[in-house]
Amino acid sequence: NSRALLLRGAVEARREGGSMDAAAQWLERANNVAPDDPDVLRELGRVQRRRGRTEDAIRVMNRLTEVQPENAGARLELLNLLLSMNPPQFGEANRQFRAAERAGQSGDPMLLMARAQMEQLRGRASEGLPFARRSMEVAAGNNALSQAQHEELLTAYLDLLAGESLHEDVLAVTQPHMAGGNAAWWVVRARGEALAGLGRRAEALAAYREAYDKAKQVTADDAVLVDMSRKLGFDDSYALIKDRVEPADGSAPEPRDLLVASSLFAQAGDSARAISMLEDALKRETDLTPQQRVSLDTQLGTLFLIVSPRQLDRAETHLRRAAGMQPENVGVLNNFAYALSLQADSLSGDVAAAKLAEALEVGRRAYDLHVAASRRTGQEPVATVVDTYGWTLALSGIASGDQPTREEALRLLGEARGLAEDANQNLPEIYLHQSRLLSAMGNGQAAQEAAETGLARLDRRRNSSEPLEPHMEADLRAALIRAREQASALETTSTQRQ
Repeated sequence: NSRALLLRGAVEARREGGSMDAAAQWLERANNVAPDDPDVLRELGRVQRRRGRTEDAIRVMNRLTEVQPENAGARLELLNLLLSMNPPQFGEANRQFRAAERAGQSGDPMLLMARAQMEQLRGRASEGLPFARRSMEVAAGNNALSQAQHEELLTAYLDLLAGESLHEDVLAVTQPHMAGGNAAWWVVRARGEALAGLGRRAEALAAYREAYDKAKQVTADDAVLVDMSRKLGFDDSYALIKDRVEPADGSAPEPRDLLVASSLFAQAGDSARAISMLEDALKRETDLTPQQRVSLDTQLGTLFLIVSPRQLDRAETHLRRAAGMQPENVGVLNNFAYALSLQADSLSGDVAAAKLAEALEVGRRAYDLHVAASRRTGQEPVATVVDTYGWTLALSGIASGDQPTREEALRLLGEARGLAEDANQNLPEIYLHQSRLLSAMGNGQAAQEAAETGLARLDRRRNSSEPLEPHMEADLRAALIRAREQASALETTSTQRQ
């Protein structure tokens, strides 16, 4: 019967090492027996989403909202799926919002916040803010919401405000939570970021220190320190952890403290010190938790990508191990794909082809996971993830000469460039990748512009004290020389024809 089939599918989906494909088979059988059973539809929709079958998940969840039009939670899940599509299905999402109104759900705080995030995703965050504010007003008097839902709404609202640089609003929203000193660490951190944005450095320092003390209790202090380092500088953030990393009694620091300190040194551009700390932690591997092991391998692998000379084999070893432990961690997958792409670019023959094929597979997986998550949360994708997949496609197109692959790679690299520039990020590697691809496509003039802009971004990075990759300037200058020679040759040929 359908309930037994539902139970088999649900257990398979939840057991350690369970197969999502097998779970889907059980649930599809249950759906055939009872096509309008809401429990079956909900479970099947979620399993299809986890399998990456977004369109199937949308079809199932849409049916669930038809069977239970009053189910605001199901509609919210459907909206998240629609907005995770590439491109987002704004038209169908709007239809769902209208259906919610007809079902009497226009005042549901979760749906109101989803509407705000959709407007942000469409590049109209200012139009979404009224929905977000209304969501918070309704939620304030809604005892039916769980604590987790209240926190989810507050987090989304603070993200919207921070994204619009509404620092005074962030302070006003978080102030009631500060009473009695019971505010969560991430609320206090948001205040620190807002105060830093307003130039109130002393108050920002105090807020970050309070957030750090609170975050230590839930082992989230690394997030506070890294954010503090970005906003206020390395010295103030490292001072909070220095006694744990350099114990006065000469005892060995805890591996986790070395991991956190390594992140700060890497962000400050001191790769040698960062690697040294991670290798010290590696010597105490038996003391590491699985999550710390992943963090250690990821950080080491990433650092081996940016030191000069690069140590690509060591980078691959660590990142492959991290990806094996967390196969859906976008950050790990992205860095692993980039390491494989750099290896493919430095090798030749069958070995290079094999590295590139794996880089494409891993890069696409990271890209798909990240874009879907970004759409669900109403956030823009991270430029580096888009760039990595675009770069692996570019290498594939350069090697094969396939024009559609090159054009898709050029589109992705253009998107990555736009995302970085909109966020005022100095990421010269994106321009390097653009220049390399444009040269391969015979567009020396555009390749020259990309390389020159990349060098300008590198200067900005240097002037803002952001960490620098030692080899980046040489790579960009080589790309610029190649582009100039190409553009000059094309101009000479054009002149001769005239």
